[in-house]
Amino acid sequence: MQVDYLIVGQGIAGSLLALNLLERGRTVLVIDDGHRTAASKVAAGMINPVSGRRMAHSWRF
Repeated sequence: MQVDYLIVGQGIAGSLLALNLLERGRTVLVIDDGHRTAASKVAAGMINPVSGRRMAHSWRF
């Protein structure tokens, strides 16, 4: 199988990168070991900014 891009890890970043490349007409292969305690599975894709307004410049994130 020949693909344009190989993505290792299907977390949030890997999934979004694959989607973006597919929308641009590229072929991608995503490899993920499916570890049951991976951060993406535990967080279910949620982003939880722990830092407060005064602690980080990205508080409006």
